[in-house]
Amino acid sequence: MILKRVIHKLGKLFNILPANQRAEKRRIAKLRINKSSDIERWVKNEELQTEWNSRTILLADYVAKGANVIEFGAANGALKLILDNKATYQGVDIVARDIEFLVCDLNWQPINIELSEYDTVILSGVFEYVYDISYVLNYFFDQNIKHVFFSYACSDISREDRLLNGWLSDFKQVEVVSIITDSGFEIEETIDWKDQKLFICHRVK
Repeated sequence: MILKRVIHKLGKLFNILPANQRAEKRRIAKLRINKSSDIERWVKNEELQTEWNSRTILLADYVAKGANVIEFGAANGALKLILDNKATYQGVDIVARDIEFLVCDLNWQPINIELSEYDTVILSGVFEYVYDISYVLNYFFDQNIKHVFFSYACSDISREDRLLNGWLSDFKQVEVVSIITDSGFEIEETIDWKDQKLFICHRVK
């Protein structure tokens, strides 16, 4: 018992992670090398955290009444309940989590969902798991999406361990801003949520 306590204290002192966390970081690093999505994680409903709903609420505040919304990374469908009758809603997730949701992996190209009936896209806690967010935003622009509201934990702001969180991309804030503008959108506002940024973007006419 004393030996375990000593090992634990030394681990904290030298920032040595437990074996299971080291294994998880190696697993995510392998996904990154192969440019693969983490399907193994997202089939587990217990991975969905209710604290994420507060971030979704902030993004939902910017949805116009009567908007036609499609949400990528719909998770437990909290946004549908938040919007209520304010807007039409279609959920999308990387796995078949709900019979009413569409299934789409944003790391697959080309994207397999037609967006012509929607004007607003919301992605809350999604782009950290997407390798090429430029491709995705350009697809939204080509599909005539008018509004994109999303969150991102910028690598120069967030102090979180990106591999331990399972994040697959590492963009700095200035890079995210550049990708947005290069994709044909402009930023109306940025909002802080914990150590993440929420980007409220509109199509440049």
